[in-house]
Amino acid sequence: MVKDSSNINKDIIEGAPFAALSYILFMCIFVLRYKKGNAFAYFHAKQGLVIFILEIVLWLVYSIIPIIGFFAGVGLLILFVFSCIGIFAGLMGKYTKFPLIYGIAEKIII
Repeated sequence: MVKDSSNINKDIIEGAPFAALSYILFMCIFVLRYKKGNAFAYFHAKQGLVIFILEIVLWLVYSIIPIIGFFAGVGLLILFVFSCIGIFAGLMGKYTKFPLIYGIAEKIII
């Protein structure tokens, strides 16, 4: 089944600011709650949720276990870069699939 291209463009235009917002800390929860009908914003919000959860886990590892903390710090830096790329991709109207993160986000059903 082929979706109407005007409907897809409408989702991207209306969802772009919310897609960008999805990568800023916990704001993905807001987008998941209130923009569920927008496929573009929903796609980015699910990836933003996975990044947010990974940031929390890595931050806890970084602060609790000093020996492994360096690697957790590198992981946090990588997630920060992914968030920046996601913000720009959302504003540009592009679907960007991040390695590993997209696979996890795809399985999220909310």
